[in-house]
Amino acid sequence: MSLFQGEPSANKSFSVSGMLPGDKQTTKSVIEVSHRDELTVWFELSLTEDDSRLADVLRVHIVDLPTGELVCEGTVRQLDVQDVLGISVPATATGTSTLQWLVEVSLPTSAGNEYQASRCVFDLHWYIQTEDEGKLVPLSQTGDAVWLLVVAIVVLIVCGGVALLVSACCRQSRAVAVATSCSPSLLGMPEGPNNIAPPRVITAGQSDIPKRSAGILAGLAALAMVLVVVLIAWAVTRSHVVLPNHTFETATVGVDLNSGKPVFDDGVFAEPGRAIVEDFTVTNTGTVSCYVRVYADSIQGLLAPSLEISISDKASGSVLYKGDLLALESKTACMTFDALEPGQTQVFTAAVRMSEDSSDSYQGKGVSFDLRADATQVRNNEGREF
Repeated sequence: MSLFQGEPSANKSFSVSGMLPGDKQTTKSVIEVSHRDELTVWFELSLTEDDSRLADVLRVHIVDLPTGELVCEGTVRQLDVQDVLGISVPATATGTSTLQWLVEVSLPTSAGNEYQASRCVFDLHWYIQTEDEGKLVPLSQTGDAVWLLVVAIVVLIVCGGVALLVSACCRQSRAVAVATSCSPSLLGMPEGPNNIAPPRVITAGQSDIPKRSAGILAGLAALAMVLVVVLIAWAVTRSHVVLPNHTFETATVGVDLNSGKPVFDDGVFAEPGRAIVEDFTVTNTGTVSCYVRVYADSIQGLLAPSLEISISDKASGSVLYKGDLLALESKTACMTFDALEPGQTQVFTAAVRMSEDSSDSYQGKGVSFDLRADATQVRNNEGREF
């Protein structure tokens, strides 16, 4: 069993960054199985990384391309914990079956802000269980046959070398003792009754050859073990295919309003017909394009009904809102026309004016309010919903 190599666009692991609610990504997985009889291919999704519970909302939808039938669907979390899925593969005349799947991963529009800057990684596995491994056709590829033959020859050579070394070590490690008698003349001594040479004993000395041989023997034995492990691993990989490291990272959407500083200072006095004008900034601090809305919140004080406010883009002069301060509490009243790109800063002008026909009843009265700015994604958001 192997990943099909004849289609360059297939069997590519996902690597997605800047993902937003509403995004979908697809890839094609093609698995080839060489077999004699009907067998079962087992499939599972394995979650390997999930730092912010993104797996709870990230959805996977897998369809069999030739038939259009649904293979499985659910969140990454659900597919990770569910039982493995068995796919029945009937015998074919050619001896090769192909699983062609379209894998779609999506982030639903309901995903909330808590999933911003999140990361999720998972693997896809296909494998044959032990009882069906005998049905796989061995050496289905010429390269596999040659590779296995080379490994077998190397193992035979190593085993033969080990056997020869064992035999050599046994011969060299035997000690030999020989006793002989020599005449005094041969020893350079005068002959006589008291000049009898003692027996000469020759003992084989200790050699470091057996030690060296033992070291070589241990090394070759270790090599043989490694080759055996490689052979076992090769057999395992023939019945197990993995498409690893499908990686998904979500984007961030956010803005900074006037660097956190109040737009209007405390203690500003309002007079009928007089406008109080201040500039303020909105900066896109997220990683994707966004739309911005500005609104008033927490309006307090008896002076509020007499105040009008306008907000305009300073560069173009386009007016985004002009009307009563109290009406600016509506979050749809003042929204930008164009997208704000990541890192971009837009300068706005706010003008607060007390109505000229305000009565004396507003004397000595005051007002306070918060000016807020929200951001929403541009992509997958034709209605500019916040």
